[in-house]
Amino acid sequence: MRRRPRLSFMAIALTALVGIPHGLSAHGHGHVKGTVKTVTASSIDVIKEDGNSRQVVLTEKTRYLRGDAKATAADIKPGQRVVIHLAADGTALEVRVEPGQD
Repeated sequence: MRRRPRLSFMAIALTALVGIPHGLSAHGHGHVKGTVKTVTASSIDVIKEDGNSRQVVLTEKTRYLRGDAKATAADIKPGQRVVIHLAADGTALEVRVEPGQD
């Protein structure tokens, strides 16, 4: 005779399946990693690791970090290696400069 799965097991499984996409999206909507080509008050051009260039819009909500320390937009210079975490609309949520670069 077959046993029916317990409701609690099904509830746990459903909760896990629903929670996975939310957990994956908690880290933003992708990133751009590479070397700064140019930077202005409103955008940053990055040469990605694959050699292609990508322009990302900077906003008043963009945060700047050097490693784990706070930085400013003025700290971002051409030639620096960066990781830009993107917001849902594709703008820069966070620009993180690798530490040790001036």
